[in-house]
Amino acid sequence: MKVIDWNDAAQLGLLERINREILHPLGLAACRNSDTGVSPYLMISDDGEWAFPDDMESKVISNNEVILKLSTMGK
Repeated sequence: MKVIDWNDAAQLGLLERINREILHPLGLAACRNSDTGVSPYLMISDDGEWAFPDDMESKVISNNEVILKLSTMGK
């Protein structure tokens, strides 16, 4: 079995998707330490909302692209 860390998940746009589609509507946000690739906790919004800035470039890619890239990733 191979594994990827949260830096890899962010590179694949998965961290953004998890936040956008699942956690942000619940007032939660996953974070990661980019030096270690570890996600130490979920943050809880003070006002119940999280949102990405409107001018942020999305890193989300299609499921097929994720699967293709995963074939060359992992430890």
